[in-house]
Amino acid sequence: MRLLRQTTNALLRSALPDLGEAQIETVGAAFGWARWIAARVGMPLPQHVDEAVVRSIAEIVGRAILDTEYGSPLRLECPLIVTLAASDYCPFACANCYSHSGAGRAAASAAIKAETFEKVARSKVPFVLITGGEPLATAGIEDGLEVLLDAGNLVRVSTNASVARFLDMAERYRSTLAFVLPIWGTRQRQNERRGARSFERVEENLAALNARGLPGRLLVVVADDDLSLFDEVHDLQQRFRISTIRVGRKLRVGRLDDVDTPLSSVFARGLIVQARRLQRRGVEVLLDLPELRARRGVPLIQKLLGIPNYQSCSAGSWMMHFDHDGAAYPCFTLEGARQFSVETALSLGDQWSRVREVRAALGQGDVCIGEARSNRKV
Repeated sequence: MRLLRQTTNALLRSALPDLGEAQIETVGAAFGWARWIAARVGMPLPQHVDEAVVRSIAEIVGRAILDTEYGSPLRLECPLIVTLAASDYCPFACANCYSHSGAGRAAASAAIKAETFEKVARSKVPFVLITGGEPLATAGIEDGLEVLLDAGNLVRVSTNASVARFLDMAERYRSTLAFVLPIWGTRQRQNERRGARSFERVEENLAALNARGLPGRLLVVVADDDLSLFDEVHDLQQRFRISTIRVGRKLRVGRLDDVDTPLSSVFARGLIVQARRLQRRGVEVLLDLPELRARRGVPLIQKLLGIPNYQSCSAGSWMMHFDHDGAAYPCFTLEGARQFSVETALSLGDQWSRVREVRAALGQGDVCIGEARSNRKV
C-alpha cells in the first residue's frame, strides 16, 4: 500500500513545479483530482471556481500529500479557507449571534483593519469568507474586498444586510465575488433569530442579484430538529436562480438558542434526503457537517494512499478565523476567547501553525468544537 503512495508522491513532485504554466485542461484535471481527495477527507470544495483558485487548491492539496507521512491527516501549508471578521459593528441584534458584535461598538471599530486584509491577500489562501459584525455596514469594506479580489482570492461575503449598493462590484468581479445569504430556519424562525424582515431581505437580495444575471448562494444552518426549513429553501430555489447551497449545523451558539440536537441516524438520513431534493434542480449542495464526515466510510483508494478522513469539523484542520483586530482562532465561534487566540503580530503561516496546535489541544471529537466550547454572548 505504501508503494502506491510513493508512486503518487513521485508523480506529484514532477507535476507541481509545472502547475503554474500548465494548460487549463491539465489544471482542471488536477483540480478534479484534488477536489476528489478533499471531499473524501472531509473538505468539500465547490465544483466551479476561478482558474487561479483552481491552481492554488491543486498546489496546496498536492503539497500536503507530499509533506504528510503515510497514515496521518493531511497537513496543509496554509488554510484552504480563512474567515475574516470585517469589524465587530453590526446594526442587527441576531438572537443566534456568536460574535461580540453589536450597534454599540460602532465608535470603536466600525472600519476594517486593512493590514489583515493585506496579509491574507499576500498569502496562498484560496478562499476568504468575510463575516462580522455586519460586513456590508463596515467602513472601508469595498477597499478591503478589492485588495483580496485583485490578489486572486475567491471571496464570499456572509451578510444579513441589503446587497444593493454592491451590485456593480459583484458584476465586475462576477467570477470571484459572491454574497452568501444565511437561512437559519423557516421564515418565522429566521425573522425571530435574525431580526425583522431578515427572510424578506434574503428574497430581495436574490431578486437583485438575479436581475444582474448573478446567481444567489445560500448557507442553510440547521439550528434545531425542524427540517421544514428545507421547504422554504425549496420554494426559494423554485423562484430564484441559486447556484450553491451549503448546509451546516450550529447548535449551542448564540444569545438565546441552546438546543441540543444530536445528529441521530434518522435525522442524518432526513438531511441527506433534503439535500438530494434540492440537487434535482441542478444546484450544487454541500453537506458540511462533522457528524456525517465521521460516519462516512473510507474509500479503498484513500486507504491505499494512507490518507484518513478528518473526523471532526474544519476548524484548525483546513480553516482559520481572524477577528476584526487580526487575532487568529481555529473557529469563528471561539472569537473573543483569549485562551484560543493567536496574536496578530505573527505572520499568517506562523498563526496557522499555532492555530493547528490549539486545535490539537482541543481534541479531535466528532462534533463542532465551537458548539462544545463556544464563549456564549449575552
